[in-house]
Amino acid sequence: MTQLSYDEIRASMQKRVDELDDTRYILELAGRLDRSPKKNWVENNGGLPKYIEDIAVALHRDGKSISTAIQIAISRVKVWAAGGGGVNADTRAKAAKAVAQWEAMKAKAKAKRKD
Repeated sequence: MTQLSYDEIRASMQKRVDELDDTRYILELAGRLDRSPKKNWVENNGGLPKYIEDIAVALHRDGKSISTAIQIAISRVKVWAAGGGGVNADTRAKAAKAVAQWEAMKAKAKAKRKD
């Protein structure tokens, strides 16, 4: 899997924001990453944490497949939450919150499977 730095992901996100006017950007994000008519454990538990989804959307727009974009986003957010990647305290806090949401979703889904 490709390892992208915080600066590369941020540049990717900023590039896309700069290309779209605010209204078009909001309308485009309405569809987010949901391209499947099927439901999966993530959708059944409320979808990706917004911070992770925002990063994945930017990566997907830059040409990554949806599944790869999600994998990279989760991986990078975990690194940032742990203090890696040279991110600032605000980014680290957002990443930690997203990782906590992600782990809670996984635990909830696992508990449902055991029922």
